[in-house]
Amino acid sequence: MKKSYILILISLLMPILVFGADLRTGDQVSIPASENIKDDVYAGAGSIVSGSTIEGDLFAGGGTIFINGPVRGDLMVGGGTISILGDVGDDIRAGGGNILIQGAVGGDILLGGGTITISGSGVKGDLLAGGGLVQINSPIAGDVKIVGGEIFLNAPVGGNVKIDADKITLGPKAVISGNLTYKSPTEAKFESGSQVRGKIDFQKRVAKGKSFGAGILRFATFLKFLMLLTGALFAGLLFPRYAKELVSRTNENFLSNLGMGLVFLIVTPIAAIILLATVLGIPLGILALIGFAGAMIWGVLLSQILLGSLVYGWVKKSEELRSDWKIILLGAVLFAILSIIPIIGWIIQFGLLLVAIGTSIKMKWAIAQNWR
Repeated sequence: MKKSYILILISLLMPILVFGADLRTGDQVSIPASENIKDDVYAGAGSIVSGSTIEGDLFAGGGTIFINGPVRGDLMVGGGTISILGDVGDDIRAGGGNILIQGAVGGDILLGGGTITISGSGVKGDLLAGGGLVQINSPIAGDVKIVGGEIFLNAPVGGNVKIDADKITLGPKAVISGNLTYKSPTEAKFESGSQVRGKIDFQKRVAKGKSFGAGILRFATFLKFLMLLTGALFAGLLFPRYAKELVSRTNENFLSNLGMGLVFLIVTPIAAIILLATVLGIPLGILALIGFAGAMIWGVLLSQILLGSLVYGWVKKSEELRSDWKIILLGAVLFAILSIIPIIGWIIQFGLLLVAIGTSIKMKWAIAQNWR
């Protein structure tokens, strides 16, 4: 990646680093309706409940997410069960198992999930969705593009509709002002009262379920980013001293730490396999594999912190390496961008992973020596 591209990216992200934000973490995050938050909100927890009016954007990642208050800006959320009952002033980006939207949406919607239900008062922008079961009962002012298993559209659409699904049904309240283009093994079911004012283009698709898999892949990157960001925030904010020490030690001996990580990556799986081949060594082999998997996950989370800190130090021309939430957010965005850059981006990610694991091992070894 050229330096000019990095500078452009940093300039686009600078508003996030400059303006204030409200960070909420823990096992449970509850934002009561009595609060009126002017800044952006970043929340990561097992359970998140928001009844407050949020004037800025809301970024949330967790198991269960319930948003009952209005969000004036954008809403970006990832979790197992997502319920959005409040109005959203701008765009919604969401990925999860079950997604429910019942509030008004002032911008576009991008969704990926197992079950998706949209039944609010209306969406002023476009809708792009992918899921196993997608039900639309809310008016959409713009275009609609859906990839999934079973699709049920029962609301007016101001623009064109494109669908690639196994089963498509247009309910009695479905009125498409533009064209309807769809791919499916069978023709769509048009219930009494449904209308298509433009042209209808049906393309028969033989391979059942192919589109659903494609839809899941399209939204996997988005959901992965939210999960990695949430994990990195937990790692950096719950263990701030550890994160700061990690960044400091990485800067001191980068190549040595990278070598240590590479040795761990090669030796540990081989040792685990050898132990599993012996009866007495099976428990140790299982523990080694579990530890290896845990180290890889931990290394990916720490890699985002390292990347954000290194880029921040390079842009600011400062030797001080930080590890606060702004640095973590910057690192998560850059890490996600690297994942879509073939070869070079993947090599950089792999190098960061090795450095993070190697540095972490050296830190733990230093602690063990002090105990002796």
